[in-house]
Amino acid sequence: MNRAFALFFALMLFFAAPALYAFSARTAPVSRKSFTLDLEGYGTIQAFSSYEIVAKHPGILTGLNILPGEKLQKGAVLFAILPQSSPAELLAQKAQLKEAGIALDFVGKEYERIKKLFSGHAAYAKEMQRVKKRYDTAQAVCQRARSGLQLLTRPVVYRAPQIGTAGKLYFRAGEFVKQGQAVLTIFSCRKLLVKSEIFDENNQLKSGLKAEILTQYGNRYTKVASVSATIEPDGAKEVFFFINQAQCRLQPGLAARTKIILKRMSSPAVPNESLLQAKGKTVVLVQTAKGIEQRVVRTGISQAGYTQILSGLKEGEEVVTRGAYELLHKNIKQNMKILD
Repeated sequence: MNRAFALFFALMLFFAAPALYAFSARTAPVSRKSFTLDLEGYGTIQAFSSYEIVAKHPGILTGLNILPGEKLQKGAVLFAILPQSSPAELLAQKAQLKEAGIALDFVGKEYERIKKLFSGHAAYAKEMQRVKKRYDTAQAVCQRARSGLQLLTRPVVYRAPQIGTAGKLYFRAGEFVKQGQAVLTIFSCRKLLVKSEIFDENNQLKSGLKAEILTQYGNRYTKVASVSATIEPDGAKEVFFFINQAQCRLQPGLAARTKIILKRMSSPAVPNESLLQAKGKTVVLVQTAKGIEQRVVRTGISQAGYTQILSGLKEGEEVVTRGAYELLHKNIKQNMKILD
């Protein structure tokens, strides 16, 4: 009995609900907003220029300290080349160094003797200059011989001449490298090329348009460098941009979203939630002195939660936002209360 009474009471509440329901809505003014007409696409960041690190001397590649794609700082150690010399070459270089050392010792002693004897005597100034020149020459010869021996016995270390990104490695550690062969390609990151595919149905793309490159490391502003004349099979065009940077935060291979700004405009706009669809048309509910008025509008682009109004509304008019759908489709206007 109690269960039957409870069901009967619930049905009464259900059918009586529309009459008892008090509906609350909110309005917002039609205000002027800034809109940007743009074209978007996706692409990748590429290096604009590169250079190669070439072996200055033959030998075995060792001390390989980098990987392709790695960011390189100026002066970073890249690799070393261990010279491969025959015993005869080593003996000849050692003999040359010994001979240069003996000559330097002899000329050095003579120079010191001349300085003690004739220092301060103007008449012997030319003689002192002559001996000094011989001493400097002997020093240079000895230094060249010492460097030559080091090249035959010590690894030659190669460093990054400037910041960039490691590219292709042409040899593996332990392989023999001939003099003049490229060991590594380094991509410069000071100037980057962005290649993007963008749909351009109305043929609006052209060089010089302002653009925004969006990456995981933030946004960069630039201009369209060029647009390909050929249209891709899917209808997109290839568009190219340049990015200049000082800190090399962006690296080749990074994905990017590109946005080309065609036009900036200021127009009346309404919140997106105020727009409704009725009989194939876009409508809004406008609060007037006489009540709520349904009005057909023509809309433009939507950005940041607002939609551009091309016709049908004026700035300052109040449109229903929250509750607009219920007002239009559930016919509860008589119980409506507009909130500030």
